[in-house]
Amino acid sequence: MSTTNGLRTKHHILPKSRIPDLAKVGENQVLVDADLHTLFHQLFGNRTPPEVIDFLNQAFWGNSFTILVIPKNNIKEMLMSLNGNKPPMPRRGAKINQTFLAAYQICLRQKEVQEQ
Repeated sequence: MSTTNGLRTKHHILPKSRIPDLAKVGENQVLVDADLHTLFHQLFGNRTPPEVIDFLNQAFWGNSFTILVIPKNNIKEMLMSLNGNKPPMPRRGAKINQTFLAAYQICLRQKEVQEQ
């Protein structure tokens, strides 16, 4: 989505004003449409991604959700830690949370693609 005829600006995912050590870290910057960048900061200020989601949940969704914001590169470790550091494999007769299993399988596929 572009509103400024392609003009793009650097957006810091984690605000450099709050976390100055990350100001020059490339993984903390993304190029975004300049107008959308301005609107983002007008609405969200210098909130971090989890704070943005929390704000939206409270302001627009009646605080009716529990939402986890997890960096993609940490999701596999997070899912495994919830399962005793083992892949979520069901025991005979045991029920496994299908959403949990699907998320873990997606992580494995992403890892395979990254390793190619």
